[in-house]
Amino acid sequence: MIPGPRREPGHGLPGILPAVLLLYTAMFILRPWEYKPELAFFPWERACGLLMIVVVLALGRPGNGWSRVSTTMALFLGGVVLATVLSPDVPRSWHTTQNTLKTAIFGLCLAWGILSRRDLRTFVRGWIVIAFVYQAKSLWEHLVHGRGVYRMGIWRLVGIDDTYSDPNTFAASTVLLIPFVWEMAEESRSRAWKAFLLGELLLSVVVVLKTGSRGGLLALIAVSTWILWRSRRHWLTVAVVTVLGALVVWFTLSAQLILRYETILHPELNRSAAASAEGRIAGLKRGLAIVERRPLAGIGPGCFTVADRYLSNLPGIPGLQAHNLLGQALGETGLVGFVPFLLFLGTLLARARRLASEAEDPLTAGVARAVLVSTLLLVLFGAVGHNLYRYNWFWNTGLLEAAGALTRRRPAHPRRPGRRFVFRNRPANIVTGPRRRLPSARVRNVA
Repeated sequence: MIPGPRREPGHGLPGILPAVLLLYTAMFILRPWEYKPELAFFPWERACGLLMIVVVLALGRPGNGWSRVSTTMALFLGGVVLATVLSPDVPRSWHTTQNTLKTAIFGLCLAWGILSRRDLRTFVRGWIVIAFVYQAKSLWEHLVHGRGVYRMGIWRLVGIDDTYSDPNTFAASTVLLIPFVWEMAEESRSRAWKAFLLGELLLSVVVVLKTGSRGGLLALIAVSTWILWRSRRHWLTVAVVTVLGALVVWFTLSAQLILRYETILHPELNRSAAASAEGRIAGLKRGLAIVERRPLAGIGPGCFTVADRYLSNLPGIPGLQAHNLLGQALGETGLVGFVPFLLFLGTLLARARRLASEAEDPLTAGVARAVLVSTLLLVLFGAVGHNLYRYNWFWNTGLLEAAGALTRRRPAHPRRPGRRFVFRNRPANIVTGPRRRLPSARVRNVA
């Protein structure tokens, strides 16, 4: 008798693990206590985080999906901790490091707590819904109540919270989710879900343009090009989205925003925009000067802006941010953080590319492809922003490890029910020679 197919891990408790992961995701992204001060009486994020860790350790599978990506991520985090210990301003540096470790722990919880395809689909869809609520609420506050920030000579959209409300940060969070939105739309068979995800894509375009982030616009163009390349069979849908997007741009952007985006090609049109572009180069030079004087561990995580207190004659304006990934990694973590980060980035991209091409399941292949594109977008954002400790590095790692574990557990050639002939008289093998003939051929039922 041939046994039937094995049940997926986590089948008996389908909703608990994804629920606690999404609960923490909602607290991490929405942060309601930051725009509703009356809710600040209780540490909601910390409590949800502790609950998530306990549930994942009890019901999940610790060590699930551990690969070279997780190993290099751990090496990078070790370098960040060492740079913190050697920093001349340990308290300030530790504040950045503990937030980085917190997001890395959530990445591990994703890898250990997603035990089935249903869990993976539930989490990614839930993440998209939470981001939709955040974006829609932020846009409503901006259009109806005038919430925003006046920066670089224009009025810009910000998020509803305080931690991640910066226009550039908001634009990056929105664009980095678009690959997952598109892959879920490709994988879904529900018309209602496809319609919702199409609405999320349109909302993302509006949000990014309203933030006035030039890096966000460049990344939006890059991910739109990828979607067009992936959608050769769905040209009508893409054409409709393109027309709607053009109408959105025409009717929603102010003259100041249009002028700011024109400074990408013509920086002389706006003096503040030109100064902002020059700040990227100055930040890189400043990072190189810091690592030249402190090559081992740099100035410490989060201490780039206070480097003048401990090092003299640094290039650029005192208090200047790095504004680029390379300058930040070298200046704040030195060689102990920069080298492991390069290893981490290389293994993450290589594993995502391999899993996207080798996975037979459309869901896991789509998630791996979204992780690959999202990570490349992180590198693109790193050219114009300091995102070394951004949570997406570790969330992408957790989702990729979970998808990889599901791929390994999925049988390569699942049995199909039915009746077939199985002959025990096997043909000769050119390597080992002829096989011994058995007296007869038998038929067995493998249903």
